[in-house]
Amino acid sequence: YAFRHQSHVLNFGFNLGYDKVGFCEKCSSPITQYLGGFQSMGAYRIGQLRGEKLTHVYATYMYNISDGGVLKQPVYAGFVAEAGDVWYSFSTQKIKYSGTLFFAIDSKIGDIYLGY
Repeated sequence: YAFRHQSHVLNFGFNLGYDKVGFCEKCSSPITQYLGGFQSMGAYRIGQLRGEKLTHVYATYMYNISDGGVLKQPVYAGFVAEAGDVWYSFSTQKIKYSGTLFFAIDSKIGDIYLGY
């Protein structure tokens, strides 16, 4: 869900995933769920969190700090707050938290992000 009001942009979302083959308890899919990277638990490397069950919720806030001047490419500052995890067994599930600060440009060739 995304919402814009003047120079403010809010974006909320969630991801749920579960990989199993049919009703086979001992079988698992060769495709593993994973989290890590920008807007996917940014405090972790891409694919660092792996498993067959996935839960991820996030909220992104952006503020339009410039309309881009001569090139008309808007510039934003924002942050992402996230919670989630990926696991193989419910007994090992532990929710992790992540936050990312970023600058973004809505360029002619697509969005460009610089985050920490």
